[in-house]
Amino acid sequence: MKVVVAAAALLVMLAGACASDPDPRIALAVSIGDQLVEPMSAPLSDAIQSIDVYEGLGDLLIATIHDLARPEDVDELIPGSEIQTGRDDEGLAYVATAIAVFRANESDFCMVVALASDGRVEARPVVAEPVGRCEGAQLPDLRLTAGSR
Repeated sequence: MKVVVAAAALLVMLAGACASDPDPRIALAVSIGDQLVEPMSAPLSDAIQSIDVYEGLGDLLIATIHDLARPEDVDELIPGSEIQTGRDDEGLAYVATAIAVFRANESDFCMVVALASDGRVEARPVVAEPVGRCEGAQLPDLRLTAGSR
């Protein structure tokens, strides 16, 4: 009898875990990252060839974040206090920052986003303080994550 009760309890737990909603912050972060791909793709490609374009990637990313069409429940997107840019010997250029996401009906959160000249993007929520412009958020380094989408 104890085995049947334990098995039933396990099935209820598994069903509850499967039925739980995924974190909506993940979907929102991915959506914001995906919106940044198109306007940043040409400048990232150009940054491989020109130091002038490379040096302006951070400013361009900030401007692009400010120009994004905000999702319905987002009041404001504020670029983080730190921006990283990189370029390697194999031709990869990338730019990364955190973004403070302020929402109307949900709690605010921080996300990070990194975009590479080969089309990869990584975007996800992170633990950091939105009011502090996500200072100290660990930014993705796309040179290390070849498996990113």
